Amino acid sequence: MIDPKEPTLCDFSPNSSTYKSEKATMTDRKNHSHLAEVNETGHVQEVERNFSLLSICSVGLVTGNTWAALGGSIAIAIYNGGPPGVLYEFIAVSMFYWLVAASLAELASSMPSSAGVYHWASITPGPKYGRICGWFAGWWNTFAWICGAATMSSIASNVAVAMYGLYHPDYIVARWHIFIGYIIVTWIACSIVLFANRALPMINNIGLAFILGGVFITIVVCVVMPSGTGHATHSFVWADWANDTGYSSNGFVFLAGMLNGAYAVGTPDCVSHLAEEIPNPKRNIPLAIGAQMSIGFITAFAYTIAIFYSITDLDTVLAAPFFPLTQIYLQATGSTAGTTGLLFAIFFPIFCTLIGTYITAGRCLWTLARDDAVPFSNWLHIIHPRHKNPFNATIACGLCSTILGAIYVGSSTAFNAFVGSFVVLLTLSYLASILPFILTGRFTRSSKAPGPYNNKMVPGWFVMGNIVGYTINIISCAYIIVFVVIYCFPYATPFDAASMNYSSLIAGALSIAAALWWVVKGNTYVGPQASIHGNQESDISTVALCTKPRLPGDAAIEFMKTSGMVPDGIVYDKGMDAFVSTSVASEEEEKIKRFWSDTTEDSRKLCKAITKLHEKLAEKDPKSGKLDFRQGTWEQVMKEFNKTLEFYKAQRKSGKKLGKVFDSFQKLGENAEIFEQWLQLLSNGDYGSGVCGAFKIILGAATILRNIDQTIYEMLQKIPEEIGHAQRYLKIYSDVNGVKLVQKTALLFSAVLNALEEIIILLTKGRGKKFFKAIIFGEKYGSKIMECLKRVQTLSKELDKEATTCDRVRLQQMDGDIHAIKSLLSGDLKEGFHKFKQRLSGNMHQFFISNPSLDPHTRRPQLDCLTSSQPPHHKSRPKRVKSGITGSLPSISELIEMMGYDNSQPFGDIKTCQLERENLSLDDKDRVSHIAKSEKFTSWLFNTDKSGSLLILGNMSENQAFISPLSYFSAELSQIYAQSDSTATLSFFCGLHSDSFNPRDNARGMINSLLGQLLSHDRLGKCFDLQFMNERLLTQFKDDSVEALCCIFANLVKQIKESVVLFCFIDTINLYGTRARVIENATVMRMITKLVRDLNKPSKKSNTNGNQKMRVIVKVLVTDPGNNCGVEEFFEDEEQYLVEEYIDGNSQGVVVMDGLGP
Repeated sequence: MIDPKEPTLCDFSPNSSTYKSEKATMTDRKNHSHLAEVNETGHVQEVERNFSLLSICSVGLVTGNTWAALGGSIAIAIYNGGPPGVLYEFIAVSMFYWLVAASLAELASSMPSSAGVYHWASITPGPKYGRICGWFAGWWNTFAWICGAATMSSIASNVAVAMYGLYHPDYIVARWHIFIGYIIVTWIACSIVLFANRALPMINNIGLAFILGGVFITIVVCVVMPSGTGHATHSFVWADWANDTGYSSNGFVFLAGMLNGAYAVGTPDCVSHLAEEIPNPKRNIPLAIGAQMSIGFITAFAYTIAIFYSITDLDTVLAAPFFPLTQIYLQATGSTAGTTGLLFAIFFPIFCTLIGTYITAGRCLWTLARDDAVPFSNWLHIIHPRHKNPFNATIACGLCSTILGAIYVGSSTAFNAFVGSFVVLLTLSYLASILPFILTGRFTRSSKAPGPYNNKMVPGWFVMGNIVGYTINIISCAYIIVFVVIYCFPYATPFDAASMNYSSLIAGALSIAAALWWVVKGNTYVGPQASIHGNQESDISTVALCTKPRLPGDAAIEFMKTSGMVPDGIVYDKGMDAFVSTSVASEEEEKIKRFWSDTTEDSRKLCKAITKLHEKLAEKDPKSGKLDFRQGTWEQVMKEFNKTLEFYKAQRKSGKKLGKVFDSFQKLGENAEIFEQWLQLLSNGDYGSGVCGAFKIILGAATILRNIDQTIYEMLQKIPEEIGHAQRYLKIYSDVNGVKLVQKTALLFSAVLNALEEIIILLTKGRGKKFFKAIIFGEKYGSKIMECLKRVQTLSKELDKEATTCDRVRLQQMDGDIHAIKSLLSGDLKEGFHKFKQRLSGNMHQFFISNPSLDPHTRRPQLDCLTSSQPPHHKSRPKRVKSGITGSLPSISELIEMMGYDNSQPFGDIKTCQLERENLSLDDKDRVSHIAKSEKFTSWLFNTDKSGSLLILGNMSENQAFISPLSYFSAELSQIYAQSDSTATLSFFCGLHSDSFNPRDNARGMINSLLGQLLSHDRLGKCFDLQFMNERLLTQFKDDSVEALCCIFANLVKQIKESVVLFCFIDTINLYGTRARVIENATVMRMITKLVRDLNKPSKKSNTNGNQKMRVIVKVLVTDPGNNCGVEEFFEDEEQYLVEEYIDGNSQGVVVMDGLGP
């Protein structure tokens, strides 16, 4: 178990719910926008998104397990009409539950939440009845699933005991035997849920195989192996109605018999409780519900027909001493071994169902506990820091199930009373969410911004039209209202205390218990919050104070953090502002978690205090209005401040004596600007909005209570005043963001929360209570607030000291950087001047030897040339080669020096383009996200069997001509793949080298840079052989010939023998398509694309084993932000990707590339 004092909000780092969980299963690179969908419910993303669409469908089918549930209760069902009654009742009840399932799927698509019907029942009734309706729906739904888990444990235990009884004919079943098996299967299933959270998707997939395989095997066996007299007659299965209940009305018997089918098929909400553990829940939950209901009906109906045709003696089945299904299988197979095999075929699916029920039950209880709606919420709401699941809530469900099992030993009647209430409680919870949805107009007013406790919910991926929706919702509610009553009737007549149906008693008792706890906790209960869709008018959204990430985040950096292009073992760390190894990032993340987790309980307490004060203000002045803490800003606080200030001024003009209250109030505004800066450090204002809400409600109370003591304002103004003492810290926090600064910021935030809570509590209490306390406690009265304020003061000073230390370290680093730059610049200037002299002398030499009127030796005019009309004849003279070149090949270093290559340029270019992330618009991010997830890009990136080229035409606006979102895209790719041992990168950004006056800002400079990067590469540069260079090529190289540079580059790339993928990124190629640059640009592009095709051709050389010689894999990515770059002719059609002009912006400006990865 987990100690509630341990840190629990493990995901309070900026990416806590991303990079760790994103490495778990399937495409586990999670879509951040889908995180937002669920987190908008008002709760932090604490659980991991381990489930895919397939695995969530498996959960629905495994947890529903319709055929096994129907088979496990088949004997009871037969009494209500015999085999025909079972079949027709099952068809009828399935039709009703399809309508219920459609209604729930629509709600889940609109507002996905792990709370399921509890959440929807809190939102759809509107603000007036939402809290109480959701409260009871949550209790009904949670206890129903606990009863369902107990039922499946009982069935599994009975199957196990039946298999033992098959081989021991004299065995007499005792209830304690069933109880032992019950306890074993219960805690094995619980242990799997508790300790194998990340394996649950795989376990459910295996369970799905057992369920489908088990029903298939059972149907085949029952069809082809009936013993004795053969199959049952058609009339026995389809026509022979048998009423063994004692009720005279066959119609009522039919309706009451639908209870058995409802138990088997009536769990359409189970997958909704995993909404926070799957990607794209608005789409995937309705699909999973559809799969569960359709496949469940088909398998159960076919299974029931098969086993009914296998029955040869119905009386023997009904008189079986244990688990009647055993007798059916025995009649079908005629052998003990065959019966055992079929019992195993149903036991494993039932056990998998048991796992699914504990998954659902634990998450139902957890969602109630995190809203403080059940006893021991502080313990039950905890998410295990290691297993990332509602650990304590699942244990509690297991304990409740164990207690129910113990009740079975004492009284099977009492046990049946509890488990028999499963269907009634579950359908009541469905009614609590669907009926208010109808009464409040469904999606009629969805065009307006919805808010907490409001029926104005936005339609999701699955939505029914008004006519169809109202029809289905109304029929669903009518079915539930009528049949909840019918399902509470006794199962048969006559009845006594042992055979009575106690479902109504259990449902009523649970409702009374929920009502009593409402009396205890209802005044502080906040409940689930509605999703945020744009602006909203909301009630007190204080839960937001407890549930948002606490550190500032950069939405654009999600481009790489959530991308699959990041090699294994490398992640992005915000504090370091770099991609680092997972071990380093994990250490930093764990530190951040510990810092912020301690503020959770303080936040919850402040929420409760604010709620109570708001209720008091609402009683005093119903027109006081609503408060919206999620959208709260310091600007709103200052508006409230000015409003209250005008109120006090009016009071003074009217002659009222305010004393020191007015002066104390005015001091609140003195440090407002500094305090606002500090609030902005708290998770982009999310947590700051909660603090702003507390200030706002305190200030607003002045105009309502009108008896605010000056002490309140004196204490309140000390908070921004003390924060103002740490101005140095505020200035450097965003630049340094050191671990100690983060830690002390979290402590300061906690202290501010405590101080605000105490001030609000003091303000909430009336004058009489405060006077009484002052007499009783004397000087101790108010000391707690002063202690909180003193702590704020102490932490502010410590922060300023820490900031001074960080500033000193930063200055030392800057000083070292300046010296390094100065040294680099000095060397570059000397080297540059030397090269300038060399080039100047070379140019002058060419001028003298090419001018016929000048003597190349004396450099003076020749007289004969001045007087003769014919130019002199010169003998051919070989060009002189620089010293160190003639007679021997240059070395790699000499070649680099001759090129004039600057090895700092590529690194600087990458850093410059990475800064573009600050300028990306929402449309830019959506477009880049779309490109990254496109089939053409992913196939180019991940096909490592051969080299490949890709030209991306971004189809963006012309104002992104020099540095575009694709520049940032290419820069991040280049940096990441440069860190992997299996990859190497070359890059060139044309937008940073487009000066027409610079002789190197063209395709010649581009291939020069790419060649320089290749030659100076740490690993690749050591293995090159320059023997292929002849005198002619060397001469052309010295003359800076584009053809020579391309030839050398291609030859060197083909020499690479390492098993490596060489990436070549060329960005904004369209800038080199001008008339002055187009010829050289075409030469380079022709060479690069031809090189890629040559590398894909079979090698003529083979190694000693006859295998093809290993070659380097080259990946060339050329980008153009527009749609016409002039080099399309060098790329095949399949090597070009013209991005659509209009991109769907579903990512809401968060760059997401799910499913990518080496």
